[in-house]
Amino acid sequence: MSQAHHSDDDGARDLVRAWLAALRCALPRIAEDAVAAVAIGVALWLVTVVGPRVEEAGAKAQASVAQYMADLDRGYCEKWGIVPGSRAFIQCTEDLSRLRSRDLTCRAPNPVSM
Repeated sequence: MSQAHHSDDDGARDLVRAWLAALRCALPRIAEDAVAAVAIGVALWLVTVVGPRVEEAGAKAQASVAQYMADLDRGYCEKWGIVPGSRAFIQCTEDLSRLRSRDLTCRAPNPVSM
């Protein structure tokens, strides 16, 4: 009986050793798959959750800047006594916009010299 019991223990040990060896070989692949799954999950989250919020924030920022510039133009043109809504007021704000865009063009870095 002791011989049979000893044989069962050896078989169980061999089975555990074989299982551990297989696991040791499979662990790097399992880890790679887990990292890939997490990366795909993060990418999907960025595209579906963060992406639209970034676009929305960009649109809000652009609207905010446009409103700020319109307020500046209005204040400047009114300072010179030009009535809002008049033809002269429209011309004044268009001139300010043209001057501003020309100023920004002059200040932009030259990509050729970089």
